[in-house]
Amino acid sequence: MKPERGSGFFVPGFMKALIDIIDWEYPETREAYRPTVWDLSDKDEIYKLVLVLGNGVILELRAEADSEEVLRVLRGLFKGVGSCEQVTLTDKQKQRLWYYYEGDECYEQRGKNPGYMMIDPVPRPEKFGASGHP
Repeated sequence: MKPERGSGFFVPGFMKALIDIIDWEYPETREAYRPTVWDLSDKDEIYKLVLVLGNGVILELRAEADSEEVLRVLRGLFKGVGSCEQVTLTDKQKQRLWYYYEGDECYEQRGKNPGYMMIDPVPRPEKFGASGHP
């Protein structure tokens, strides 16, 4: 079922996030964080994020947002659909995770193979420029 207006997941307006995801398994070689722009005002983009969070296939996800509102939406998705809990990472976890940056908020999706969602807690509208693209 796709989220619709008023469902709590569809937020109209200009809402951008930079997101990179490692799903299913890690690549053979360590890859750098290379985010793509997600438009969280687009219900299809939200639906894709809901699916990957709900299916529990994420090993690591890192997100940056253009506004506090987008940060709120991402946190809600992580805690709601993703059933994640905010955690404080150990030094060992910080070193092991590919997408962790110092200062990130971290959320763990518990399970046999836990997933980690990292989010820069500071809005970064400058990364999106006037056109909304990095």
